[in-house]
Amino acid sequence: RKGKRTAETADAGDCVDCNQCVVVCPTGIDIRDGLQMECINCTQCIDACDNVLRQIGKPVGLIRYSSQNALAGKGMKLVDVETVTLNGQLRYAGLFNKESGANWFSGPKTRTEFRDLRQEQTAKGMRLVDFEILEASGDTPLKYIGVWRPGSGREALSAAMSMSEFKNDISSKKGNGLVPVDVELDRLPGGALQFHVLWRSPPEGDTGDYSVSLPIARDDFSAERDRMKAKGRIAIDVEQFRQDGKPHLVVLWGPGSGGSSYTRPREYDGFENMLSQQQGRMITDLDLNDASD
Repeated sequence: RKGKRTAETADAGDCVDCNQCVVVCPTGIDIRDGLQMECINCTQCIDACDNVLRQIGKPVGLIRYSSQNALAGKGMKLVDVETVTLNGQLRYAGLFNKESGANWFSGPKTRTEFRDLRQEQTAKGMRLVDFEILEASGDTPLKYIGVWRPGSGREALSAAMSMSEFKNDISSKKGNGLVPVDVELDRLPGGALQFHVLWRSPPEGDTGDYSVSLPIARDDFSAERDRMKAKGRIAIDVEQFRQDGKPHLVVLWGPGSGGSSYTRPREYDGFENMLSQQQGRMITDLDLNDASD
């Protein structure tokens, strides 16, 4: 078999030289020697390595998808993904920050498939940091896409809920030490809104002082922002939808200082110009809408 380790790769780090990555490789390479043209991206070496690392109490991800820039600390990580349908085709847009560490994106999956994927990723030490839903259409069921990063702590993804159920769930989840960090919306055939919510245990030292505005007219955002600022909260997630023919927002608020602003929909060039004008501000959420919004 190929892949005898070279002197340059002898510094093993957490590697215990179990050789399982080589044993499971269908092309017989040793991935510890780095990217090789024979690799077919089957990821069997990743699964084998993660299984051994868990058994010896080491963090998973020693073998992972990455790049030379990422390994050198120059990588950009996907933190938010949004989708929009243009000319009948699904398009993706992403928000990237300069960060280090593993990062993974999962394509459209049904709720059952996504639930199983979350269990697999949790076992690998990965946590869901952002998700997007693709609304059901005809015979096509509602599907989920996700962004994953290394992390710990509890998390939960609520099934579709009505607005009143969401309000009640905030109190019950808070009692269990979970706070809402991302919300997505879809509509039933009759037009009623459904809420899909990602909950997570707050970081150590976090006050857990989170709330949600359900819903507010887009023109009322500034007044709501000032009210929340007085309580020490900033906007951490915004979803826009139309109600009675007018744009409305669902806003998640979390602990923080400084200001929050929400821009009206712009085409790409206008959005890019606006970013250059937001001196001293950081974008935390990105949303896409069709032309009717």
